[in-house]
Amino acid sequence: ALVLFRVLGPAAAMRLIKRQSDYGDLLEATPKDYYISNVAVRPEFQGKGIGGELMLYGENLAKAAGFLICSLIVTYGHEQARKLYEKLGYTVAETYDFNHPQIAEGSGGYFRMVKVLAEEAG
Repeated sequence: ALVLFRVLGPAAAMRLIKRQSDYGDLLEATPKDYYISNVAVRPEFQGKGIGGELMLYGENLAKAAGFLICSLIVTYGHEQARKLYEKLGYTVAETYDFNHPQIAEGSGGYFRMVKVLAEEAG
């Protein structure tokens, strides 16, 4: 939390903490995961492999930082994104159903997806 205050400033850090508290026990990532958030490609550039390249870039950052697992969430209704993640080797680890207008754009829930980047040594 102290890092948030230093990086974001007190007001923004408090807004982020408040927003996260709305999630309650909904899991997005574990401490062992490299969490990838908010990947987007403008509609006119979709279908050209850019999303896959962005994900590969994130996975390479995860590997360089020593992580073995990448995780992400995809809200219900974003089937094109979920299909891309599955094509890239992500699998649904958990499904969360909820009805909260401030969380995930009122989508009704999300899939937590994970990909194992490398097996643990030894």
